[in-house]
Amino acid sequence: MTQRASCLRRSAEDHFLQIHQDDIDICEGNVTAAALLSFFEWWHNHKLIQQEKARQANDVAEIHGELRSQDESLWQWHTEAEMEAAIKIAGRKTIATAIKWLETHKFITTGRNPNPRFAFDRTRFFLLHPECVNTALEGLEASRKNTLSSRKNTSPCGKKAAPSRQNTATIPEITPKITPETKTPPLTPPTEGKRPHKKAPPSPEAIEVLTYLCAKTGRSFTKTEQIDTLLKTGVLVEDCKVVIDFGVVVLQQEWGDKYERYFDNVTPFRPLNFDRYHARALQWRKTPLTAQNGYVDSLSGETIIPRKMVL
Repeated sequence: MTQRASCLRRSAEDHFLQIHQDDIDICEGNVTAAALLSFFEWWHNHKLIQQEKARQANDVAEIHGELRSQDESLWQWHTEAEMEAAIKIAGRKTIATAIKWLETHKFITTGRNPNPRFAFDRTRFFLLHPECVNTALEGLEASRKNTLSSRKNTSPCGKKAAPSRQNTATIPEITPKITPETKTPPLTPPTEGKRPHKKAPPSPEAIEVLTYLCAKTGRSFTKTEQIDTLLKTGVLVEDCKVVIDFGVVVLQQEWGDKYERYFDNVTPFRPLNFDRYHARALQWRKTPLTAQNGYVDSLSGETIIPRKMVL
């Protein structure tokens, strides 16, 4: 379907700013934070396209024995002046406060240049967390449905709606003449509601992956929903173990303090994240053993751990 042309004549350089009402609501009325969220969303989608192209270019380079030089990360960088010019509705001080709000609520992460070769770069980088934003949006939708449901059960005066007359006894009409006694029909027993749907128990495969994750990270996770969902797509238990080994050894070093927050029983097992980590993990397993890239071979059971590394 083609987009209908506007009735107003806009120049090619005209700036367009989109702010979603849902974003304003999950940002607790902070319009500047909502505008920045829309801004980061646009660039994140753009980076996803670039990421796929960079990955293809790196794969070709690797086949020819060259280094993977293309940036495959989703980090985006912007100066204060660029963000101020982009959203148009707030100054730098207000923007700084909104960025702090988004970071506090886990919608974004700020940092420096993720490439260690450019450690001298002082430009601020931003990483959007779509999973956190989507969780907030889902919670907003559920809250609205609950509010709407409660309103339907309430009269305009704020009192509960009158009960249905379906099961109400008939009251005989009072007249000057004596009328025969009207028998009260028996009340219909209330229909039992359907029992709530019970959650399916976790599969043995998901429990095996979760147990392996807890053993390797030294942490206690209990929920397997995301792991079960991933396994239903055809991913094998062995694939999950390879990613866990890779995360414990490599991602822990790369992420630093963020490792404890993001390497859990949910984030690595989201399909988009898992595919990326699994591709890197398979490549990592093929590299020669060094003090930085040692691992535990989950397929053969052979333990390969560098002397100075403890898993």
